[in-house]
Amino acid sequence: MPSSMKANIQAIAGERGLTVAGLAQRLKTTPSQFRETLAKEKVPEAFIKRLAHELLVPDYALFMDKPPHVGGLVDFRERKPSIGGFTRDTAKAIKSARSIRSAISDIGYDVSGQRLSDLVDGADIDKAASQLRAYIAIDWAEQAAMKDARVFYKALRQRAESLQLFITQASFDDGAGFCLSEDSGVDVITINTKLQSPGRRLFTLGYEFYHCIINRSGLSDPEVTNNNVEKKCNKFSAEFLAPKDFVRFAAKRFINNKSLDTSELRRFSSCVKISQYASVIRLHELGFYTDEAVSKWHRIISNSHPDVPPKRKGGQPTDQWKVKLARYGFKFAHVFGAAVEKGDLDNIDVFRIAQLKPEYQGAYFANAATATAQDAEDEE
Repeated sequence: MPSSMKANIQAIAGERGLTVAGLAQRLKTTPSQFRETLAKEKVPEAFIKRLAHELLVPDYALFMDKPPHVGGLVDFRERKPSIGGFTRDTAKAIKSARSIRSAISDIGYDVSGQRLSDLVDGADIDKAASQLRAYIAIDWAEQAAMKDARVFYKALRQRAESLQLFITQASFDDGAGFCLSEDSGVDVITINTKLQSPGRRLFTLGYEFYHCIINRSGLSDPEVTNNNVEKKCNKFSAEFLAPKDFVRFAAKRFINNKSLDTSELRRFSSCVKISQYASVIRLHELGFYTDEAVSKWHRIISNSHPDVPPKRKGGQPTDQWKVKLARYGFKFAHVFGAAVEKGDLDNIDVFRIAQLKPEYQGAYFANAATATAQDAEDEE
């Protein structure tokens, strides 16, 4: 094996947060067998292909003088956050978001809107949450009147994209979402759609807003708060989506049993538009639920997860432009559609950047300009 290949494998795996043992496990072999295979004078082509596939690089990248930069991401689910050794599906979603962010910088488009970190100061979490709600114009009456969390999530997502912010969706294995947010450039948030109810997506979106406010890129799960950053994200999302006065108003209307009544909880959750899990925690924080209520909730979810919605049945297939709108969002269509129209990018460039097939781009770009928030439909 060429010495450059060994160095490249180590460098790329290291950026992905993978050890030799971890990489060997992904390839369904042992660390000793992995090393023995790489030590061969001629490494089997099939092994090289499997290795490159797992590392999300083309075969030839393993032999380059300088390996490509794949860009890992911090796993904020850990007590001491560090680069996570995520599954291939998760790493693929991260790579796509990085590609989008990089392309926006390369084409030099003036992306409208303020960055979250410029708009509000994250030091005072309650104040920051209130300021952001006011900026994107969310009030209690509108939130309570919306049909359900799915409708609220879509509306919030579109309004947030009036900022210098791209919000995409993908299905992957690790966490509930992640963001790319550094000191300069646009912010990109990706929400995980895998078994995520609309209520949970909402809370995750609020969570990632705070990551962008403090410019801390990383992957998160609102149900895993092992460090101070995540505790602040959790507090911000709760205050942003369910301000104290709104919770008190809804609790007085729906909550009579402080030790948890599931029918009351469902009505409260439906009004505020956050998940039942987030509702339990918020009601406990503000004194409407006892410790016993939290324990009872954990017993309930040990057998089932009430916040995971059943699959919707029947109906006509969703228009593909609506599926792409749900996947890539409004901001992506605006910026990349304009770049294609002006000839700065072509359909193949957009496919290379975001894996959006050329045959779907025209209808997506054209319809997104006049689409409503509710037009964004996940493919069921």
